[in-house]
Amino acid sequence: MFNAHSSDHARPRQSENTRMRMKCQVINTLGLYKLAQALERMGSSLTLIFSPNSLQIVKWEAQAGGMQVWVTIPQGTLFSSFRISSALQGSEIPLDLRLEDLAQAMRAAQEFHNVSLQLIKKPSASGDSRHQAYLEFVMGNDNQQARDIALTFEIPVRRIPTNARATIREPLDNRVPEAAILLPNLLSLRGDINLLKSQTRYITLSANMAGEFRWRVDTELVTMEKQYNQLENPSIADGPGILQAYPDRSRDMFASARIPIEDLVNFLNCYHLSPGNVVCAIHDERHITLHVAIHFESFLDHASNYRTEPTMMTYYIPAHID
Repeated sequence: MFNAHSSDHARPRQSENTRMRMKCQVINTLGLYKLAQALERMGSSLTLIFSPNSLQIVKWEAQAGGMQVWVTIPQGTLFSSFRISSALQGSEIPLDLRLEDLAQAMRAAQEFHNVSLQLIKKPSASGDSRHQAYLEFVMGNDNQQARDIALTFEIPVRRIPTNARATIREPLDNRVPEAAILLPNLLSLRGDINLLKSQTRYITLSANMAGEFRWRVDTELVTMEKQYNQLENPSIADGPGILQAYPDRSRDMFASARIPIEDLVNFLNCYHLSPGNVVCAIHDERHITLHVAIHFESFLDHASNYRTEPTMMTYYIPAHID
């Protein structure tokens, strides 16, 4: 899980914005491309928050109540030779961009061995004194004589003002979920859900602490349900265990949440990342939290059998209340 901290501070002066600098080498273009593919169904915009120690990627809406996705990727996972300078708190550079632009750039980057990234600005197309910020990807291949630069992508970005940045907070819930379970094979589950999405707007997910998980769809004509057994119930990292937190609940008592089926379809797009364990935590009748373990090193050309701690991507899906 990741904590998003915020504090009250003055809105930056224009001169502070001009002092933002960021430059690095992209060492895992495939991992970044797979991440864009996993999120592409969820809308056109993407928030990137660069800092000296991490890149935080957020899919969220300013309006409360929708699905959100949060992932904090340690520096060194996607980038090397990372340099950043910013007058904002934590030396952050928070940006919005079009997800399609990032996916297109990373798709093209698969043909190149050397990809650099920097934040640049250019005069606005309107001809006034304002400047437009871009993420500039420069792609090339080495040859024996010189580095042959072949392609440059400039993705327009919007710098997020400090007052807007303060509203971007991860929707953490400190309460213990009533059930947590490792999901079955995502591709199998995705096949089932894709067949159902034209039949209904909502789906109910249920799980208990006896290794059972099921989905259920109710329509005017039919009820469809599928149950998976002998799944693993993982322990939670902090606080009391689930059974200890709810002594009045038996191990085989189900916790459930009814969610938009489109949210589940969008979540299942994370199969692009070939995740390891995927934990579904159900807060009964409130929301579902899905924790996806990603091994970004598996996307490197020189991937080895050695594995670091996985990066966790978290999906928050609120329950639909009639």
